[in-house]
Amino acid sequence: MDSQNPYAAPATDEQSRPEQPPEYYVPLESRAKWVSLTIVVSLVFGTLSMLIPATEATELIQTASEEEVPLSLGDSIEILYVVAALAVIVMLCFFLPQANRNARVLAQDIQFTPAATIWWFFVPIMNLIRPYQAVSELWNSSEPNTTVPWKFGVTPSILRIWWGAWIISTVFERMASKLGVGHGVSLFFDYIAGGALIVILRGLAQRQAQRKQALETAGHIPSAYSASVSR
Repeated sequence: MDSQNPYAAPATDEQSRPEQPPEYYVPLESRAKWVSLTIVVSLVFGTLSMLIPATEATELIQTASEEEVPLSLGDSIEILYVVAALAVIVMLCFFLPQANRNARVLAQDIQFTPAATIWWFFVPIMNLIRPYQAVSELWNSSEPNTTVPWKFGVTPSILRIWWGAWIISTVFERMASKLGVGHGVSLFFDYIAGGALIVILRGLAQRQAQRKQALETAGHIPSAYSASVSR
């Protein structure tokens, strides 16, 4: 006998219909290329902003009484660098959740939700480990060899390089903003983290495409629904 919740609202015809899976597979090769290009542009402007510093605050005070204060070359580069960095963030907000949806179509027992692949980046303390775990899960669950359980996969060193470089870069960037030193070190690790991220994103897109092809060849694609735990 099926147990029913006596406090639940009566089921309507619409509610009684089987729920359709919201996850769907979308090829990511094109998105990976655009994110990679944006990362490169961001790194270029980051380098130029260090070589051509923006107008100092004292100079702005001296020219505050003037009618018009033209932007210096350094100011313009700094603005373009911020825009490019924001563009990288926006593109990742589209790439990572869709990669998670793809993983839910191609594999089972995915722990992180699509939204969690992004918002863990903005949670203090937890953003030191959760984003890395989310991307690692995406990578491992996209294993092209479908005969091997993906949970037994080993996270490649490129992911550890990316995450370690990103944390070090963030530390030196904050140090530079407060103490005025460490810009060069931060930029150096930005290059390492950016290069590693490009390899990861393009590799992830390729792995998911290969896994999808292997599952289609075998004649079965796992259900988009799986026993997942929101983390």
